[in-house]
Amino acid sequence: MLFRSAVYRGNAIFGFSSKVIGWLAAVCWLSTAFLHPQAVPKIDTSRVSVVRGEGSCLTGSRDYYDSAASDQGFITFDLQADLAPLFNWNVKVLFLYLSAEYSTPTVTHNTAVLWDKIIMRGENTQLDLKSIKTKYYFRDDSGALSGGNISLTLSWNVMPNVGHLTWVKAEEQHSFTFPTEYYSVKKRSG
Repeated sequence: MLFRSAVYRGNAIFGFSSKVIGWLAAVCWLSTAFLHPQAVPKIDTSRVSVVRGEGSCLTGSRDYYDSAASDQGFITFDLQADLAPLFNWNVKVLFLYLSAEYSTPTVTHNTAVLWDKIIMRGENTQLDLKSIKTKYYFRDDSGALSGGNISLTLSWNVMPNVGHLTWVKAEEQHSFTFPTEYYSVKKRSG
């Protein structure tokens, strides 16, 4: 009989503590759920070029896996932003990413992520990046990057300790046009 009452008491304590923790988590989430802080990034491009090639486009040589001709854009950008307003006691991680939006004759809306960065709580929230190259390839198989209008946008994902993930896109964009002439790439011999 003693064992049975110990199990009942343990179950009651576990159930009560689970409810208390659940309510505390809900109150914690409510304390920041309706906050919508914004950051205003400043994006500028310092160098842009387009290469026409086959495969990787870096050398103009054929790639073993992809031999279709395509355009590859190369962008060097500057980024300044104060991300401190995005952090509060409930924010654990901020995931930033820079995306390019453009249209081609075949697809009206294309989006490509070019660069990303993870900022943990306690790290420097002032970004002052100069002459940064894109982290990911910017390729378009339609061959329409040359002379195309591109809009760069900084977006972020706020990862809280408690609550839902929020995806936010900055209102500010930077637009530029790729040159109409292709950048010359020297082919490898062999």
